[in-house]
Amino acid sequence: LARGVGDADAEALTDLSYGWTVKGLNSGARSTCALAADRTPSQADALHFLGVLLHQKGDSHAGAALLEQAAPLKWQNPDFLADFGLVLKEDNRWGKAKEVLRQALGRAPRHPGALCNLALILGEEEDFAGAVAHFRQLLALDPADAESRVLLARALIAVQEQAEAETHLREALRLDPRSARAEDAALLLAEVLRDKGKVGESPSEWEELLAGLARKTPPCF
Repeated sequence: LARGVGDADAEALTDLSYGWTVKGLNSGARSTCALAADRTPSQADALHFLGVLLHQKGDSHAGAALLEQAAPLKWQNPDFLADFGLVLKEDNRWGKAKEVLRQALGRAPRHPGALCNLALILGEEEDFAGAVAHFRQLLALDPADAESRVLLARALIAVQEQAEAETHLREALRLDPRSARAEDAALLLAEVLRDKGKVGESPSEWEELLAGLARKTPPCF
């Protein structure tokens, strides 16, 4: 959280708004932080911080409202734009989220958060080719990231590129078999292998994968 420069009153208001947010007093935090932002432009950082915090506490709508207040002073900052786009996405404002995330990528084309969240929105909108393109860029930033491989594989399955999806899923399981995405990877791989089995391959591998998993439906777009 950046402090106001040379303005003790603004700093005090920011500290108070943070305390109120921790206690769950969101309306007081919003109004107090708005006062801080009025005192000095650098308090847009406080609005940014609190907006993300409210989103993390489950109130993306309130978080987006704070980030909108900060936006005029932080529009050139790709990290801010990536956070703003994420919170807008979670507030189901997909059109605005895409606009903001594309602005972030215009300033930082390799920003992982912006790439990932834009790809997720495109997938939800069934623009799977767009999702694949952005997930490919995300994976290129860190080929050892198992989660990026699972996300790309899911999009590839949606565009009927099962062979490439299988390659990414196997690699994701090899890279990090105990990651948070490992179960999703195994379930998706089982589905790909099961579908291949319809044209004559043995189902034993996908049955073995499923047998070792707690059954659940993998997340989808």
